[in-house]
Amino acid sequence: MQQKFDWLRRFLHLSKPRIEHLATFWTVRGPSNRNLTCSAYRVQTGLELRVEYGPEDIVASHRFRGRHADEQLAEKADAGRLTLIARGFREIAT
Repeated sequence: MQQKFDWLRRFLHLSKPRIEHLATFWTVRGPSNRNLTCSAYRVQTGLELRVEYGPEDIVASHRFRGRHADEQLAEKADAGRLTLIARGFREIAT
C-alpha cells in the first residue's frame, strides 16, 4: 500500500511565526555577572513572558491567554523579580 504525503507540502512553506516585543519589565544581574531580562511578547497563541539572557538563551517562558492575560503576565513578571532579588540578584537600570 502506497502512502501519499502531498498534504505535507503546504506546511513546508509557512511563514515565520509573528513575535512582537511589547515591553521589558526588568533586568537583574546575578552571581554569574550576566544580565537576566524579563520581557513580554505578543505571539500567535497569546501573550508570552520570557526571562532570558539573550534572544538565543531563554531561561523561562510562560504563555497567557484569555480576558485577563495581560494582568496575569504583569503579576508573574513582578513575582519573578521579587523572587530573584530575594535570592541575591540585584536590579539594574538599562
